[in-house]
Amino acid sequence: MRPDTAPVWPRCAALSMARGGVRRGAHIAWKGFCYTLGILVVAALAVQLWFFAQVLCGAASSPSKARSCGAHCATAREDPGAKLAHQWVPYARVSSQLKRAVVAAEDASS
Repeated sequence: MRPDTAPVWPRCAALSMARGGVRRGAHIAWKGFCYTLGILVVAALAVQLWFFAQVLCGAASSPSKARSCGAHCATAREDPGAKLAHQWVPYARVSSQLKRAVVAAEDASS
């Protein structure tokens, strides 16, 4: 700054501080938005990982441990000689009526 001119910086500093206050408020609001969005993304990922873990656990368990066998196992407990046995058959051997019944049952439950 030259010594023969009057200083203009106090007036410019006041304007700069007023603008900086607005900028600071906008910056804080933007940071809050980003943090909130980040938390939502992490929560959504956690839910998806939970579902994925449930699918993996379901794929790893054997059919004898499935929940649908619970009723059959309860009735089998009454007869000490009864055993629960599974016999897998090819898809082509499953009747079309049974396939339709399974689809209808799944549609009705959802």
